[in-house]
Amino acid sequence: MNVANIHIPLPIENTASLLKTAALPLSLLSVGAGLKFVLDRHELGAIAFSNVVKLAILPLITGIALHLAGINGMVLAMGVLYAGMPCAGNAYILARQLGGDADVMASIVTIETLLSALSISVIAAILTVN
Repeated sequence: MNVANIHIPLPIENTASLLKTAALPLSLLSVGAGLKFVLDRHELGAIAFSNVVKLAILPLITGIALHLAGINGMVLAMGVLYAGMPCAGNAYILARQLGGDADVMASIVTIETLLSALSISVIAAILTVN
């Protein structure tokens, strides 16, 4: 629409902005409503595995790939930090709608979000040393 120089009417733009602003809180509320803290051993393994892969291994692989591609500095740091972000809350919504294990996904989102405060701090500390 920018290329065609078509302007969106202000009422439509304001409505879209309100919907956009409400998306994150609504997804977090839906995850919070679906929390289940009673998990068996198999679920704990899946949760631990997904957290390790997403918060530790993925940023490491991203950093190596960006370094091998000749990217460094702020761009590399932003790529690695982005890779270390927790999964989105809408993963729980998709798991519920598509027949996945929504209880495990709610736990993954919750624990990953809590652990990401530590992992992002570690990633930022490592990146500032180099």
